Amino acid sequence: MRSEAPALGSTGRGGRGICGRWHAGVRVPVRDAARGFGQATQCAAGDERPVRVGGERAETGEQAIKAVASTTLGAKEDQVVARFRSMLNEIAEGAGMRGVQINTRKGVGVPNPVGTSKVTTPSGLRTTLRKQTDFTVIEGDLDGTGTLEQVLRVTAMVQAQPWVHRVRSFSIKPEGKERNRFNLSLGVATLMMPPELAPKESSEPPKIESLNEAARLSWAGIVSKNMFREPAPVQVAAAPPQPANPDPPGPAAPPYNEWRLTGIVESRLGLEAMLVNVKSQQRMTLPIGATVAEAKFVSGAGERAVFEIGGQQFEIVTGQTLEQRRPAVR
Repeated sequence: MRSEAPALGSTGRGGRGICGRWHAGVRVPVRDAARGFGQATQCAAGDERPVRVGGERAETGEQAIKAVASTTLGAKEDQVVARFRSMLNEIAEGAGMRGVQINTRKGVGVPNPVGTSKVTTPSGLRTTLRKQTDFTVIEGDLDGTGTLEQVLRVTAMVQAQPWVHRVRSFSIKPEGKERNRFNLSLGVATLMMPPELAPKESSEPPKIESLNEAARLSWAGIVSKNMFREPAPVQVAAAPPQPANPDPPGPAAPPYNEWRLTGIVESRLGLEAMLVNVKSQQRMTLPIGATVAEAKFVSGAGERAVFEIGGQQFEIVTGQTLEQRRPAVR
């Protein structure tokens, strides 16, 4: 699972971003190079309204900038980088993650965007601000492995810290066949303000803020289900074993129920039995000694006919089938 965080641009605890309002000349009054253009720049940027930082009202843009600056990690890049790395490492190892690695990159200065805007008055404003660096962004990566609960906890804790930063990306990748360990890759960015706004070098680094119970509950459902786990294989019932040499099916029984006696006649050939197949309507006339359905006609008189089946004699009367036979009376 991978996600890209939104661009730096929000304010508030747990990810105070780099608000666009910071750029639009709000800092001009506190910069020597553009001190004379402060009011004009604020008006051009529509920055006359009060703003909020960390949930608190700041009457001017300059106050808002100073409020944010007070939450940065230091006044010099080496100090900011050291605290940045140390706090990310402490959060990850404190949650029980293993193989934790913190990597940071050299800070990148962010110029004031008014320098490339269409502002034309007062004269020379854009030229002055084009040379001005508003702040420096320092990016880093946190990598390590842990349980699903641990990597979600670390992600939430980093997001919840009160110092100015944002989580710019994260990736959670399951490891192993059991998928109960996960690799977390977290991209984080913080910023460093210019010397006149940065906190004093002697200032104490901010303390790591713990998560409250509500934050823990937010990922409890995800941990309990573990969407990364492979589903259990479907159990298919095995077919009952077949005998090695199954006995061949026996011969089909003769269709005694299909042949009905319709009469006994005396012809020049002698005594004959007349039968009809009730299914196919086939008609047969059997002289003495002829067979049908393994039944041999042996004698008859009136409406009575005698047949031999399997060495025994049976009799039926007109209208009965061979299945309705009964032993012959001798």
